[in-house]
Amino acid sequence: MTRATAALLALLVALPASGSGERIVGPEEFEDLTEGYTMRFIQDGRFAGAEMFHEGRRVTWQYPNGACTGGGWYPEGDAICFVYLD
Repeated sequence: MTRATAALLALLVALPASGSGERIVGPEEFEDLTEGYTMRFIQDGRFAGAEMFHEGRRVTWQYPNGACTGGGWYPEGDAICFVYLD
């Protein structure tokens, strides 16, 4: 699931802006928007995991079973990439 999370976030950051007010954000703005927050992911109506964003571009991914793993994110081109300890 962590690869899916990374792919989703990279896609959201890299999507071209549309007429609906969406726009690409750079790494600094992504950090400002996410640090201190938790994103919860739902797939087919079920909890698929949660990403907690900490200071210093560190993250904690929570699996649906409640287990967690630490990691971090970094910019690469227009994408935001995630790495995890497991």
